[in-house]
Amino acid sequence: MYKMRHRVRYSEISPDRRVNMEQIVKYFQDCSTFDSENIHQGLDYLEEKGYAWLLAGWQIQVTRYPEFGEEITIATWPYGKKGILAYRNFEICDMEGNQLAAANSIWFYMNVKTGVPKKLEEDDVSAYGHKEKLPLPEKPRKIKVPEGDKEQKAEFCVKKADLDTNGHVNNARYIEMALEYLDDYDKIVSMRADYRKSAVLSDKIIPVVSRRGNTIYTELLNEKKEPYVLIEFECI
Repeated sequence: MYKMRHRVRYSEISPDRRVNMEQIVKYFQDCSTFDSENIHQGLDYLEEKGYAWLLAGWQIQVTRYPEFGEEITIATWPYGKKGILAYRNFEICDMEGNQLAAANSIWFYMNVKTGVPKKLEEDDVSAYGHKEKLPLPEKPRKIKVPEGDKEQKAEFCVKKADLDTNGHVNNARYIEMALEYLDDYDKIVSMRADYRKSAVLSDKIIPVVSRRGNTIYTELLNEKKEPYVLIEFECI
């Protein structure tokens, strides 16, 4: 398990003085990146090998959003692999050890030149260690958006600020994009994200939003109406 202690900064909060779902994803992303750096398999190592860890999906549950100035602990650990997929848990706890947020995530190890995922061997993951899986509700990896009324929003293009070191839109940026279409995103209690394609600089993104009861679906599509990512927010 890798842990990092953090104090919530002003630049990380929303108008209500709490972080939002996008920032939680950023915390998790930073924690897993530093886990790789800690075992000397970080950015330089991956660049030399010509591989990258890419995210296939999130399942995040939130009990309480961290507040400005609060000290928190962010932790991550792998709990298994199967074929080309690796499985990793995350959690955020307060200083008393109360869990504020927890996540399951699915990753694959891709050859950046060929774009082909690699079947995972023990040597690819053994340095990270292993821990038991968190008892989160079992949900499918793939999101199926229900049929019914959908609203297409104004399209926009990918900017330089959206990109990560692989030249793709950073996975947290997609969450930020989707949050624009929620009225009260602080009331999100869970989120799933199903990443399908990588958007790059100047790509056009077409948002389509629909609601089924307390669940809001945001589809971020390309010009062929194929999804870059499908996101499901459950609200209270």
